[in-house]
This record gives sequence, C-alpha cells and structure tokens, in this order.
Amino acid sequence: MGYSGPWQKEPKRLHRHLALGGKSGRGWAGAGGGGAWAFQQEAAGEFQRLDARAWEFYRAGRYQEMEALGRRLLQMAEGPLRAEPLRRAAALNTLGVALKNQGRHQEAEPLLKEALAILRKVLGKRASRCGPKP
Repeated sequence: MGYSGPWQKEPKRLHRHLALGGKSGRGWAGAGGGGAWAFQQEAAGEFQRLDARAWEFYRAGRYQEMEALGRRLLQMAEGPLRAEPLRRAAALNTLGVALKNQGRHQEAEPLLKEALAILRKVLGKRASRCGPKP
C-alpha cells in the first residue's frame, strides 16, 4: 500500500505558490550596505538555479540527485537566505518531495508539513488553496 498523504496527487502543488523569483527582495534586512545586498542577490540567484535543477531531476525520476540538491537548498535557506521564509519553505518542499518519491514517507511528511505551515503563515489568506485544510 502506498503513501496516502495530502501531497500524493500533485507534488509541486505547494511549490507553485512559493515566491522564488528575487523580485520582491523579501528578507533583506538592511539599507545601504551594497556588499551585503549583492551577496544576498547572488545567493538568491544561485538558490533559484539549484531549485530549478532539482525539479529537472524530479521530472527525470532522479530522486537521489534531487534529494542532494534539496539538502543544499535547505543549507542555503538556513544560511545566507535565512531571513526569507518562503525560500525555506521551497527547500523543505523540494527535499520532502524527493524523499517521498524514494519511499521515505516518514522523513518526508514533517518537511512537507513545515513547508505548508510556513506558506500559510507568510501568505495568510492567499495560501488558502495550498495543500490540505489544517
């Protein structure tokens, strides 16, 4: 019997709602300090590239490689991008989906639940169509 959690039907459902495009500058907590801003932008761009690559692995069924990138994304979200909760949610979702598709459901579920909780907290009512109802 397979996993029957709320993420079974559409693994990228949560991911679609995450703001990954560096347009908003969310999370950058400084004014001036051009070096810090440039580093933040560079990290955000790298995050976006790695995340896109992880989902290419997903489409190719290469879940172990997706997992490795998901772990790297989570490190970035806890390091240089720690002030951006939606990036953490994206990293948790990517890693959770990779684990789920390897049959590691007990490891995946708390990651996916945390990603969904972050999304609901940050987006509020705009997240009403994301995932199962609490």
